[in-house]
Amino acid sequence: MPWANAKRFYKDAGYQAAGGGFTLTLDGRPAKTPEGNPLVLATERLAQAVAREWADQDGDIRAEAMPITGLSCTAIDRVKNGRQAIIDHTVKYAATDLLCYRAEGPQELKRHQQAQWQPLLDWAGDKFGARLAATEGIVPQEQSKAALEKLRRAVEALDDLQLTALASATQASGSLIIGLALVHGHITPKEAAAAAQLDETWQNEKWGEDPEQAERLEALKKEIGAAAALIKLTDDFI
Repeated sequence: MPWANAKRFYKDAGYQAAGGGFTLTLDGRPAKTPEGNPLVLATERLAQAVAREWADQDGDIRAEAMPITGLSCTAIDRVKNGRQAIIDHTVKYAATDLLCYRAEGPQELKRHQQAQWQPLLDWAGDKFGARLAATEGIVPQEQSKAALEKLRRAVEALDDLQLTALASATQASGSLIIGLALVHGHITPKEAAAAAQLDETWQNEKWGEDPEQAERLEALKKEIGAAAALIKLTDDFI
Protein backbone atom coordinates (compact mmCIF):
# COMPACT_ATOMS: atom_id res chain seq x y z
CA MET A 1 0.00 0.00 0.00
CA PRO A 2 1.33 3.49 -0.80
CA TRP A 3 -0.05 4.65 2.57
CA ALA A 4 1.98 2.12 4.55
CA ASN A 5 4.14 3.78 7.21
CA ALA A 6 2.96 7.22 6.10
CA LYS A 7 1.84 9.68 8.73
CA ARG A 8 -1.88 9.91 9.31
CA PHE A 9 -2.97 12.72 6.99
CA TYR A 10 -6.68 12.90 7.81
CA LYS A 11 -8.82 13.63 10.86
CA ASP A 12 -11.98 11.68 10.13
CA ALA A 13 -12.68 8.38 8.36
CA GLY A 14 -16.18 7.50 7.22
CA TYR A 15 -18.09 6.24 4.21
CA GLN A 16 -20.87 7.25 1.86
CA ALA A 17 -23.01 5.71 -0.88
CA ALA A 18 -21.27 5.73 -4.26
CA GLY A 19 -21.04 3.74 -7.47
CA GLY A 20 -23.69 1.21 -6.55
CA GLY A 21 -22.02 0.54 -3.21
CA PHE A 22 -20.20 2.54 -0.56
CA THR A 23 -16.89 4.35 -0.64
CA LEU A 24 -14.41 5.14 2.11
CA THR A 25 -14.15 8.86 2.82
CA LEU A 26 -11.23 10.62 4.48
CA ASP A 27 -12.19 14.07 5.76
CA GLY A 28 -15.28 13.78 3.58
CA ARG A 29 -13.40 13.07 0.36
CA PRO A 30 -13.78 9.72 -1.48
CA ALA A 31 -10.67 7.57 -1.15
CA LYS A 32 -8.97 5.64 -3.91
CA THR A 33 -7.06 2.37 -4.08
CA PRO A 34 -3.26 2.20 -4.48
CA GLU A 35 -3.80 1.97 -8.26
CA GLY A 36 -5.99 5.05 -8.25
CA ASN A 37 -9.32 3.28 -8.68
CA PRO A 38 -12.44 4.34 -6.77
CA LEU A 39 -12.52 2.42 -3.49
CA VAL A 40 -16.14 1.26 -3.86
CA LEU A 41 -17.19 -1.45 -1.41
CA ALA A 42 -20.04 -3.86 -2.02
CA THR A 43 -21.89 -3.63 1.30
CA GLU A 44 -22.37 -1.11 4.06
CA ARG A 45 -20.94 -3.56 6.60
CA LEU A 46 -17.76 -3.82 4.57
CA ALA A 47 -17.55 -0.03 4.27
CA GLN A 48 -18.00 0.29 8.03
CA ALA A 49 -15.17 -2.19 8.66
CA VAL A 50 -12.80 -0.41 6.27
CA ALA A 51 -13.64 3.00 7.76
CA ARG A 52 -13.04 1.57 11.24
CA GLU A 53 -9.58 0.35 10.23
CA TRP A 54 -8.69 3.85 9.03
CA ALA A 55 -10.17 5.51 12.09
CA ASP A 56 -8.12 3.23 14.34
CA GLN A 57 -4.79 4.31 12.83
CA ASP A 58 -2.75 6.37 15.26
CA GLY A 59 0.24 8.35 14.05
CA ASP A 60 1.67 6.10 11.34
CA ILE A 61 -0.63 4.22 8.97
CA ARG A 62 0.15 0.53 9.42
CA ALA A 63 -0.87 -1.70 6.51
CA GLU A 64 -0.74 -4.80 8.70
CA ALA A 65 -3.45 -3.28 10.88
CA MET A 66 -5.78 -2.83 7.89
CA PRO A 67 -6.26 -6.33 6.44
CA ILE A 68 -9.82 -5.73 5.22
CA THR A 69 -8.75 -2.56 3.43
CA GLY A 70 -5.86 -4.45 1.85
CA LEU A 71 -8.02 -7.31 0.60
CA SER A 72 -10.69 -4.90 -0.68
CA CYS A 73 -8.08 -2.96 -2.66
CA THR A 74 -6.65 -6.19 -4.04
CA ALA A 75 -10.10 -7.19 -5.28
CA ILE A 76 -10.46 -3.87 -7.11
CA ASP A 77 -6.89 -3.39 -8.38
CA ARG A 78 -5.82 -6.94 -9.19
CA VAL A 79 -8.75 -9.34 -9.28
CA LYS A 80 -11.37 -7.30 -11.13
CA ASN A 81 -9.27 -6.96 -14.27
CA GLY A 82 -7.05 -9.98 -13.77
CA ARG A 83 -9.45 -12.72 -12.72
CA GLN A 84 -8.05 -15.39 -15.00
CA ALA A 85 -4.50 -15.05 -13.74
CA ILE A 86 -5.69 -15.17 -10.11
CA ILE A 87 -7.88 -18.20 -10.84
CA ASP A 88 -5.04 -20.02 -12.61
CA HIS A 89 -2.61 -19.32 -9.76
CA THR A 90 -5.08 -20.39 -7.09
CA VAL A 91 -6.24 -23.57 -8.83
CA LYS A 92 -2.62 -24.72 -9.20
CA TYR A 93 -2.53 -25.45 -5.46
CA ALA A 94 -4.96 -28.35 -5.99
CA ALA A 95 -2.37 -30.35 -7.93
CA THR A 96 -0.07 -30.42 -4.88
CA ASP A 97 -2.58 -29.72 -2.13
CA LEU A 98 -1.17 -29.90 1.38
CA LEU A 99 -3.94 -32.26 2.50
CA CYS A 100 -2.88 -34.89 -0.03
CA TYR A 101 0.65 -35.37 1.29
CA ARG A 102 0.74 -37.46 4.43
CA ALA A 103 3.66 -38.42 6.63
CA GLU A 104 5.21 -41.87 6.32
CA GLY A 105 5.51 -41.89 10.10
CA PRO A 106 5.22 -41.86 13.02
CA GLN A 107 1.80 -43.47 13.33
CA GLU A 108 0.48 -40.86 15.74
CA LEU A 109 1.09 -38.07 13.24
CA LYS A 110 -0.46 -40.14 10.46
CA ARG A 111 -3.58 -40.60 12.57
CA HIS A 112 -3.79 -36.87 13.23
CA GLN A 113 -3.51 -36.11 9.53
CA GLN A 114 -6.12 -38.70 8.61
CA ALA A 115 -8.52 -37.41 11.26
CA GLN A 116 -8.23 -33.73 10.33
CA TRP A 117 -7.39 -33.73 6.64
CA GLN A 118 -9.39 -36.57 5.15
CA PRO A 119 -12.79 -35.12 6.16
CA LEU A 120 -11.89 -31.95 4.25
CA LEU A 121 -11.01 -33.95 1.15
CA ASP A 122 -14.25 -35.89 1.55
CA TRP A 123 -16.18 -32.63 1.86
CA ALA A 124 -14.68 -31.37 -1.40
CA GLY A 125 -15.60 -34.64 -3.05
CA ASP A 126 -19.20 -34.36 -1.91
CA LYS A 127 -19.51 -30.62 -2.50
CA PHE A 128 -17.86 -30.30 -5.89
CA GLY A 129 -17.56 -33.90 -7.11
CA ALA A 130 -13.79 -33.43 -6.96
CA ARG A 131 -12.03 -36.28 -5.19
CA LEU A 132 -8.31 -35.74 -4.70
CA ALA A 133 -6.05 -38.70 -3.96
CA ALA A 134 -3.76 -38.72 -0.93
CA THR A 135 -0.31 -40.27 -0.74
CA GLU A 136 2.50 -40.75 1.77
CA GLY A 137 5.81 -39.00 1.38
CA ILE A 138 6.78 -36.21 -0.98
CA VAL A 139 6.70 -38.04 -4.32
CA PRO A 140 4.22 -36.11 -6.49
CA GLN A 141 0.72 -37.59 -6.63
CA GLU A 142 -0.96 -37.06 -9.98
CA GLN A 143 -4.52 -35.92 -9.52
CA SER A 144 -7.51 -36.67 -11.71
CA LYS A 145 -7.95 -34.13 -14.49
CA ALA A 146 -11.70 -34.34 -13.95
CA ALA A 147 -11.29 -33.48 -10.25
CA LEU A 148 -9.01 -30.54 -11.01
CA GLU A 149 -11.44 -29.24 -13.61
CA LYS A 150 -14.33 -29.41 -11.15
CA LEU A 151 -12.30 -27.47 -8.61
CA ARG A 152 -11.51 -24.88 -11.27
CA ARG A 153 -15.22 -24.46 -11.93
CA ALA A 154 -15.81 -23.99 -8.20
CA VAL A 155 -13.21 -21.22 -8.14
CA GLU A 156 -14.53 -19.59 -11.30
CA ALA A 157 -18.01 -19.40 -9.75
CA LEU A 158 -16.83 -16.96 -7.08
CA ASP A 159 -17.26 -13.22 -7.36
CA ASP A 160 -14.27 -10.88 -7.13
CA LEU A 161 -14.34 -10.46 -3.34
CA GLN A 162 -14.89 -14.17 -2.74
CA LEU A 163 -12.04 -14.98 -5.12
CA THR A 164 -9.79 -12.50 -3.32
CA ALA A 165 -10.55 -14.17 0.01
CA LEU A 166 -9.99 -17.63 -1.45
CA ALA A 167 -6.68 -16.70 -3.08
CA SER A 168 -5.40 -15.24 0.19
CA ALA A 169 -6.48 -18.21 2.33
CA THR A 170 -5.18 -20.75 -0.19
CA GLN A 171 -1.76 -19.14 -0.46
CA ALA A 172 -1.50 -18.79 3.32
CA SER A 173 -2.49 -22.41 4.02
CA GLY A 174 -0.95 -24.14 1.00
CA SER A 175 -4.27 -25.81 0.33
CA LEU A 176 -7.05 -24.97 -2.12
CA ILE A 177 -9.34 -27.34 -0.22
CA ILE A 178 -8.78 -25.49 3.06
CA GLY A 179 -9.39 -22.21 1.24
CA LEU A 180 -12.63 -23.42 -0.32
CA ALA A 181 -13.86 -24.90 2.95
CA LEU A 182 -13.22 -21.58 4.66
CA VAL A 183 -14.90 -19.46 1.99
CA HIS A 184 -17.94 -21.75 1.95
CA GLY A 185 -18.25 -21.58 5.73
CA HIS A 186 -17.56 -25.29 6.19
CA ILE A 187 -14.75 -24.59 8.67
CA THR A 188 -13.90 -21.70 10.96
CA PRO A 189 -10.73 -19.60 10.64
CA LYS A 190 -9.38 -21.39 13.73
CA GLU A 191 -10.03 -24.80 12.16
CA ALA A 192 -8.47 -23.69 8.87
CA ALA A 193 -5.30 -22.51 10.61
CA ALA A 194 -5.12 -25.70 12.66
CA ALA A 195 -5.40 -27.86 9.54
CA ALA A 196 -2.75 -25.83 7.72
CA GLN A 197 -0.29 -26.04 10.63
CA LEU A 198 -1.08 -29.56 11.82
CA ASP A 199 2.43 -30.94 11.27
CA GLU A 200 4.17 -28.01 12.92
CA THR A 201 1.81 -28.02 15.88
CA TRP A 202 2.34 -31.75 16.39
CA GLN A 203 6.10 -31.26 16.33
CA ASN A 204 5.84 -28.45 18.89
CA GLU A 205 3.76 -30.60 21.20
CA LYS A 206 6.38 -33.34 21.03
CA TRP A 207 9.60 -31.36 21.13
CA GLY A 208 8.69 -27.95 22.50
CA GLU A 209 7.53 -24.75 20.90
CA ASP A 210 9.62 -23.11 18.21
CA PRO A 211 9.26 -19.31 18.56
CA GLU A 212 9.61 -18.78 14.81
CA GLN A 213 6.94 -21.36 14.10
CA ALA A 214 4.68 -19.73 16.68
CA GLU A 215 5.09 -16.41 14.85
CA ARG A 216 4.26 -18.05 11.52
CA LEU A 217 1.15 -19.63 13.02
CA GLU A 218 0.00 -16.29 14.42
CA ALA A 219 0.53 -14.62 11.05
CA LEU A 220 -1.35 -17.46 9.34
CA LYS A 221 -4.27 -17.05 11.75
CA LYS A 222 -4.47 -13.35 10.93
CA GLU A 223 -4.42 -13.92 7.17
CA ILE A 224 -7.07 -16.62 7.33
CA GLY A 225 -9.14 -14.58 9.75
CA ALA A 226 -9.08 -11.59 7.41
CA ALA A 227 -10.17 -13.73 4.45
CA ALA A 228 -13.09 -15.13 6.44
CA ALA A 229 -14.03 -11.66 7.69
CA LEU A 230 -14.13 -10.35 4.12
CA ILE A 231 -16.70 -13.00 3.20
CA LYS A 232 -18.82 -12.25 6.26
CA LEU A 233 -18.73 -8.53 5.54
CA THR A 234 -19.86 -8.88 1.94
CA ASP A 235 -22.97 -10.99 2.42
CA ASP A 236 -22.08 -14.11 4.36
CA PHE A 237 -20.55 -17.44 3.58
CA ILE A 238 -21.56 -18.94 0.24
